[in-house]
Amino acid sequence: MPLIEAKTARPQPMRSRVDRERLFGLLDTGLGTPVTLVCAGAGWGKTVLVSAWAQTQTRPVAWLSLDRHDNDPQIFWAYVIAALRVAGAVPAGNPLAELGSVPPGERERARRLADGLGRLPYPSVLIVDDFQEITDGQVLHEIDDLLRHPPAGLRLVLISRSRPALNLHRLRAAGQVTEIRSADLAFTAEEAAALIDGHGPRPAPEDLAALLERTEGWAVGLNLGAGFLAAPDGGRRLADFAGDLRGVEEYLISEVLEGRSRRQRRFLLQTSICERLCAGLASAITAQPDSQRTLESLENDNDFVVRLGERPLWFRYHHLLREALGHNLIRETPAAVAELHRRAARWYAANNEVMEALSHAIAARDWAYVGRLVTGKAAPLILSAHRRSLVRVLQQVPADELTAPRN
Repeated sequence: MPLIEAKTARPQPMRSRVDRERLFGLLDTGLGTPVTLVCAGAGWGKTVLVSAWAQTQTRPVAWLSLDRHDNDPQIFWAYVIAALRVAGAVPAGNPLAELGSVPPGERERARRLADGLGRLPYPSVLIVDDFQEITDGQVLHEIDDLLRHPPAGLRLVLISRSRPALNLHRLRAAGQVTEIRSADLAFTAEEAAALIDGHGPRPAPEDLAALLERTEGWAVGLNLGAGFLAAPDGGRRLADFAGDLRGVEEYLISEVLEGRSRRQRRFLLQTSICERLCAGLASAITAQPDSQRTLESLENDNDFVVRLGERPLWFRYHHLLREALGHNLIRETPAAVAELHRRAARWYAANNEVMEALSHAIAARDWAYVGRLVTGKAAPLILSAHRRSLVRVLQQVPADELTAPRN
């Protein structure tokens, strides 16, 4: 196993690390439960956080970084044992200390592991990074079996970009799982200010607040935004920091769309024309009948797709991701953009969302349909509380189109 040293080495903390004591507290609390799940999308600071927290521990802390080649029970458990040995969690005399190879048979493997892990003399922590790489059903099944009767001397910390396919529902119901998600990892105003201080002069308070809102506390977004504003050429405005900037777009497209099927990728690109999405609207735009399942799947394993409310009815994309997707949509299929807006306009009109229907009809430059919407549905809004909003929307229509005759 030539990769033991690399796979069991804890990542070194960043020199400009931000003090995140509030999250250290959550991880400390997690030591009271068998499993802590640190789950969020790319760039939310999961590994940096857990690595920094591990430095504060006095107990043995084992670290294991996974990749797709670890989807084999013998290989996976061999690396787990190696990580525990490197951390000094396995003393002489423990069955795992002298185990030459992991048994190939499931029953014997489970017996040996349970015996060794059950005899760990110290409260130890095993941190498993990139757990989303584990997709093998047998490995997941054996981890589930271990967690049914968790060893008293071992606490498991799983770092994952997506919710692991483990049967954690019983542990959750019993309050035996600690979960840290993107909402917890999102930087606060104080944390964002400390992070940005490493890039140079701190922006004005209003600019910092706007950057925090635009990035939604996303660690990589804050770093990219701070670097953008601190560029040596000067004169850059926060309003120019967007998801279609090269550095931001390259990161989001490569990290968020990585491993997506062509169908999911097309779905994300096409639906990026809308600020909010439900299954009916998404199906109208994409002509895909399974939009509800697609949206829930994306929200389940991607923190850049956000559920609006407790029920899975409406969703939205992270601001920067939507801008990056929109730019890629225009670049890859420019001729399709107008038709996608037409489909959205008709769905909104059918559901009596007149303002949204008008906005999309204008984006499609479908002036004939804009005229029909104004005369058929929007006219009564002139005398309502929506008057100002209607005027703002109609101001987007070129003056010559307002006066052009319609057939």
